[in-house]
Amino acid sequence: MAERAIPRPVGGVPVFAATKLAASGWGYLPLLSLVATAGLLAVACANIGAKAGAVWAEPAFFVGLIVLVVPIALRLLAESSARHERIALVVLLAIGLFVCKVLRDPLRVGSYDEFLHVRTVDDILRTGALFSPNTLLGVSPYYPGLELLTAGLSDISGTSPFDAGTIALVAARLVFALSLFLFFESISGSARVAGIASLVYMTNPKFLYFNAQFSYETLGLPLAAFVLYLLARRGHSVAAGWVGLTIIALVALPSVVITHHVTSAMLTIFLVVWGIVAVLMGRRDRHRSKPGRLALYAIGLMVAWTLLVANATIGYLGPAVTSTISEMVRLMAGELDARGLFVSRTGEVAPLWERIVGSASAGVVFLLLPLGLIVIWRRYRSSAGVLALGLIALTYPATLLARLTRVGAEVSSRTPEFLFLSIGLVVGLGLARLTYRGRRGLLNAAAVALLVSILAVGGVLVGVAPWARLPGPYLVSADARSIEQEGIGAAEWARDILGPDQVMVADRVNRLLMSAYGSQTMITTTTYQTRLPVRRLYLATEIGTIQREIIRLGQIQYLVTDQRLTTEFPVVGHYFDRGEESIVGQRQTPLDPLLLSKFDRLPEVHRIFDSGNIQIYDVSGLALPAAVDSP
Repeated sequence: MAERAIPRPVGGVPVFAATKLAASGWGYLPLLSLVATAGLLAVACANIGAKAGAVWAEPAFFVGLIVLVVPIALRLLAESSARHERIALVVLLAIGLFVCKVLRDPLRVGSYDEFLHVRTVDDILRTGALFSPNTLLGVSPYYPGLELLTAGLSDISGTSPFDAGTIALVAARLVFALSLFLFFESISGSARVAGIASLVYMTNPKFLYFNAQFSYETLGLPLAAFVLYLLARRGHSVAAGWVGLTIIALVALPSVVITHHVTSAMLTIFLVVWGIVAVLMGRRDRHRSKPGRLALYAIGLMVAWTLLVANATIGYLGPAVTSTISEMVRLMAGELDARGLFVSRTGEVAPLWERIVGSASAGVVFLLLPLGLIVIWRRYRSSAGVLALGLIALTYPATLLARLTRVGAEVSSRTPEFLFLSIGLVVGLGLARLTYRGRRGLLNAAAVALLVSILAVGGVLVGVAPWARLPGPYLVSADARSIEQEGIGAAEWARDILGPDQVMVADRVNRLLMSAYGSQTMITTTTYQTRLPVRRLYLATEIGTIQREIIRLGQIQYLVTDQRLTTEFPVVGHYFDRGEESIVGQRQTPLDPLLLSKFDRLPEVHRIFDSGNIQIYDVSGLALPAAVDSP
């Protein structure tokens, strides 16, 4: 199918519309659907093999991923694809990548963050009210968009919260894919560029698993993309359509604000940048999007919601931002050693091929960014929205620099899903320069296949820890790899026998299970209401005045131990909470079994549950008024 430029009813960049030469069918969509299914079959086999510890599991996973992504990418870059085929392919790719997450966790949630939000859903269904305290993630109840949707679907349909949540996430992924494509199309004027930009976005390190998990960002991002599409589409509308789109945007934006704090902040920042660029351009900006007005509205909503409802967000996000800035300044001043890349918290270095491909994925972005920026300057400098995306894409090197610091690495790892909105368009414009025509057509197709493979595989290598990519045998303090039936059974026993909302402490994994499956109130070192150093209960050789005071101040009734913690080092770097090194020093051996068995030697403590690995103790008798030491 050929494309030709035609003018829009309202001025701006040209629209590429299908001519009469367009095919009437769906092009290669049926065939590519079968190919994508084959890729997912390879991913499914990889998950089965990983559970049995097969060495071929991880290669099969990456082969399946490439089979899923690359053929669709080649078709999206083809100039002959019809617009409706491109839209269908973008949706196919988005849903196919979501299915990869379902294949990893088919029967229950598995990621750490998912358990935090499952507890909020459980509270809504149990109490019928909002804003019940969540001691594991204090801000979660104040951004209940996803949880409200899930609880409503579960209540209306009679399905389990897990099934209702999966339905909600599939719907969110569909909205996300369509909104992305339509936003890129509206702002670039090309269905081909929109398809390529959507493809590049889906290779970001967070899209495969993190933005497919049951978490408030997974719904916040699609809602934000929908608002951006409305705004971009408004720039090309006549008066009546402009008003209608404005009304929908004014209704949709609050849904972003009450769903996820960081998404609403990032959306607001982009609207501000877009608005400033539009003001500076003046009449040269031929669109009627008026992003500045919506930015002011978004700022007002965010400030009002944060101060009136979700003021815990300030204490939650503030330290991470200030620590990142501080560490980056110290790094540039030579006062801080750079953090090692591709090194796990246990000191394990990633294989050479992973380091090469992961670094190459960033290299591909660096290679194509200048080319895309040149295209923007030549063809889109009359569009404030495209220029704003180009300016934001220039911050990409700073996010890589932040990865050289400990706190900065954690913050930077949460930016790809936002930054790739701009990178997707800029890199997409660079990739769009490659065509399959002429003598170099086959060579260009091979180059596209290689570049997309590096982006897709490299994104997973950078964004997903090796132990989290596939299921497998039990690992100590490894989130999804530590979730198994014995821990779930202990949590369900606590719910059924002790009753919900008992105050407990546990290690990193068992407190997730006790909260999500046991409906218990878990106290941690980072619990906003207490900030008690509960790790001292476990890491002290004896129970003294400090430990008794922690139990009294936290009103702790029960303590959970897991003997498996004494068999291996913690995969995520700690058994209970960050800061354990300040008590035990640099860890040379796994947790000493005597630290857990000390509770059996205390007459005031009673063991009320024992499954072999997991014990639950009644420690309420240890409460003693005294001054607590600092953490």
